[in-house]
Amino acid sequence: MNKNTEINKIKLEWLGHSCFRIEIANESFYFDPVRKNVVLGTSLEPLKEKKASAIFVSHEHWDHFNTETILALCSPQTKIYCPMDVAGPLSYGMTFEGSSPEELQKLTRQITPAQKEDIIKINDVQIKCLEASEGLSFLIVHEERKLLFMGDSTATNDMIKEKPDIVLFPVWAVKGEEAKLEEFLDLARESLCIPMHYYNSPDALPQFRVDPQEIQELLSNKVNMKILEKNRIYEI
Repeated sequence: MNKNTEINKIKLEWLGHSCFRIEIANESFYFDPVRKNVVLGTSLEPLKEKKASAIFVSHEHWDHFNTETILALCSPQTKIYCPMDVAGPLSYGMTFEGSSPEELQKLTRQITPAQKEDIIKINDVQIKCLEASEGLSFLIVHEERKLLFMGDSTATNDMIKEKPDIVLFPVWAVKGEEAKLEEFLDLARESLCIPMHYYNSPDALPQFRVDPQEIQELLSNKVNMKILEKNRIYEI
């Protein structure tokens, strides 16, 4: 296999709910990391994971980040990118972890507040911060490929204009009272679409319990949708 083709591959692992590990160009990124949780269906055990090149948090809701998980994934070089309303609680949470004021300063310096239109460059990978109905969404750009992590958002004009190749979407963006199905179809018709933000189990919180087959039937013949197995690495 051509070495450049191998480097350009995206390795994608769903860790339940909205938590993903994405490896591209020898970088390891975590999105909305939440440790193992029985009612969310997350399976992330951060102490067993490789350290992150960068961590991205879409918004402030409890089911999308917690300080302990993020700190366990961090090396001293890891940067954490998040909206301002996440940066504050995350910094406060770190006060319980720093053994000295100097150590606490080092920890909090790893947090970078982000906002719409920011562009983050990590070696050969570019991450664009896009408009979202909740916080931010993130567009990974490498070579000519684009992967969109929608976070907890419906489709927005910013997302639609980018024409991503791969879309990680919350199921409620297409099903439920707040869904905007037509906007999502404008975004996703040419994309590989991967559902998230659900847990198909009797243990799930009621608002997160969804059978992904329902979503597949709803989008049947309209988009190319793939349901991922948790804790399996996919090369795309």
